[in-house]
Amino acid sequence: MINRLPPQHRTRTRSSFQRMGMTLVELLVVIVILVVLLSVAIPLMRPAFKDRKLREASRQVNSMIARAKARAAETGREAGIWIERRNVDFADPLNPTAAEINLARQGLQIYICEVAPAFTGMTQSSVASFGFIDPSNLPSEAPPLNPAQPTSSPPGGDYYLELKAAPGASSPRPADEQLLMTMVQTNETFRIKFDNRGEWFLCKRIQDPRDGREFVINFPEGPPAYAGGASFEIVRAPLRSSREPVDMPGDTIVDLSVSGVGLNGLDPSNGAAVGYLFDPSNFPPRADNISAPVMIMFNPDGSVASVFFANTSIDRITNTTYLLIGRNVNTLNPKTTDLTASPTNLNDPSTIWVSIGHRTGLVTSSENAAIDPSTLVAPGTLEANPGVLLQTRDIARDSVRMGGR
Repeated sequence: MINRLPPQHRTRTRSSFQRMGMTLVELLVVIVILVVLLSVAIPLMRPAFKDRKLREASRQVNSMIARAKARAAETGREAGIWIERRNVDFADPLNPTAAEINLARQGLQIYICEVAPAFTGMTQSSVASFGFIDPSNLPSEAPPLNPAQPTSSPPGGDYYLELKAAPGASSPRPADEQLLMTMVQTNETFRIKFDNRGEWFLCKRIQDPRDGREFVINFPEGPPAYAGGASFEIVRAPLRSSREPVDMPGDTIVDLSVSGVGLNGLDPSNGAAVGYLFDPSNFPPRADNISAPVMIMFNPDGSVASVFFANTSIDRITNTTYLLIGRNVNTLNPKTTDLTASPTNLNDPSTIWVSIGHRTGLVTSSENAAIDPSTLVAPGTLEANPGVLLQTRDIARDSVRMGGR
């Protein structure tokens, strides 16, 4: 038997279903309210999304540094990060424009790199010797490693480098030197250490060699006293890994216009702009220098071994290296950009410093400290106010001292 609801119950149920719906007017009111709320909320959320990209970029840089240090510990040789600058199609490689130089201030990709095993000669008796070069004898295509090269006698300056089978041996092209020529390309730099001790010296294979001289070595304070030659150890510039790089996310970059070594803008010993060491304004204005990557190398124990940039290197790192993670539209020219009038990554408190301690390789990430415009002297440029880097890196410096985060 089928039970049926009384008529009054059926009417009441139908009415309750009808009351559960919304009228068209009510629905439109809800939609309008949601649109108004979203129009207010989205602009407020946009800066948070941008800041999230910066934090993501800093984590990627930290991760690549950790991978490089692990690689150095694994191989027992130097390994590091290779910061690739934005690819620029130079109209005139010998005279880059200001716009081309500004693009080269942006680091967009990070690779792992490492040095190949050292070359010590083909026999145990192999030695290296050197002789002073008068820079007037060098071709124009092969500028000296030291721009302040003396034109008379030593001590400091560029010398030619020769490899020999034994002390006092003479040959127009020794086998050791022939092998080195197959390893090192023209205009490529490399490093050499004598007698398996002491410091590394910078060398370069030059173009259009005169009198059979292929290699130039620079001794800033004069050559070591090795009569007839000495045993040697040659290490080429780091080689980039074939693995896929890490791309900086979104519009973020490593801002190489203000990245460098040390807290302040200038090295008190020689006035060099080491605080923003990687900016192209510090290099001879040639495309090969401006487009050269920045490489930060680590020893197997995790300490910073050397820094490469503009086809040269610094092998005695005695201070923290700072990399600023910023946005691609806010790079600056240290010599011309007025920090009081222009938006830059340096006066943006949302940008992030990644700091690398030289002794232990400790990596920290810190907010960029705000610039006090009242402390800047005219014309407001970084070059005129080198102490501004000390001001913006204040939080980063404290993080390094406290052990980072």
